[in-house]
Amino acid sequence: MHANQPDQLIEPTVLADTVGENTPPLRLGVVLARLDQIRRELDRDDLDLEDQLVLYREGVTHVATARRILETSRAEVELLAEEGEKA
Repeated sequence: MHANQPDQLIEPTVLADTVGENTPPLRLGVVLARLDQIRRELDRDDLDLEDQLVLYREGVTHVATARRILETSRAEVELLAEEGEKA
C-alpha cells in the first residue's frame, strides 16, 4: 500500500500474451516498457511489502512473456535463414 493512500493496492497491469482473432500479438517493446515501469515502482521507498510482491509477481510474468517473444523470434529468424540458404 502507498504511504499516502493506505487503502489502495497497486493493481497489476495486464498485458495479454495470447493472440486471438481481434488481438494483435504482444510486442517486446511494450513488455520491456512495463518491466522498466515496475522496476521504477519497486525502487520507491514508500511501498509496503504487499505492493512490492504484487509488482514483483507481475514482473516475473512479463519476464516470461519477453522470453517467449524472443524465443519465437529466434526460431523465426533461424527458419528464414534456412529458407534463404535453400533459395
